[in-house]
Amino acid sequence: MIDGKQAADLVLVRVAEGLFETWFEHDDGRLLAIVTNGARAMVMVLDEPGDAGEHAIDPTATGQQSGYVLSTDSTTPTTTLTPSRWNKP
Repeated sequence: MIDGKQAADLVLVRVAEGLFETWFEHDDGRLLAIVTNGARAMVMVLDEPGDAGEHAIDPTATGQQSGYVLSTDSTTPTTTLTPSRWNKP
């Protein structure tokens, strides 16, 4: 098991390597996905694989974010993206 700082550090390392999608699995089977394009991130929690999941949202966002493609080759409504601390300068 890793703590929050270790998880954030892992995401930062993966982003630096060009890997913009990171998944974590809890011992109870719940999944946490973080997908980022650097400027914004989608944070999603699933109870199990295949679950529709719950998303953190930005209610002030509008339009579509097309700066990255999910592993499912889909785009993401901007409201499901939150500002990211992994923003590239």
